[in-house]
Amino acid sequence: MGAYTSMVIQLLIFGMYLSKIKIKAMPWYSSLHISFVKHIFLPLFGIFIILYFTDLNAYVASILIMELMVPLAVNNVNLAALYNCKPYDVTASILISSVIFVVFLYPYIQIIEYFIK
Repeated sequence: MGAYTSMVIQLLIFGMYLSKIKIKAMPWYSSLHISFVKHIFLPLFGIFIILYFTDLNAYVASILIMELMVPLAVNNVNLAALYNCKPYDVTASILISSVIFVVFLYPYIQIIEYFIK
């Protein structure tokens, strides 16, 4: 039960910071840069490493690639708020990363299906 409680509290904190973000004041450049690295560079780099330097089962390789594709986590907001390190910018980056993940979800599924076959 403690894990569920902490997740609910993390989501509440994320929602509180998200409610204060103005779209015009969002750090678009840094958020898109982070999302590029998270959703394009890391999966491509991971696919390259897994294909050429490991001898993993296709199922295990696809799980590793899926882990590289997921959006940023909510706990980043908690750490940024705890250490007073631009929590609003981190919240905006998580929001943009999640939206981009939804857009890229279909190509991600196609990539994973290619590795499972």
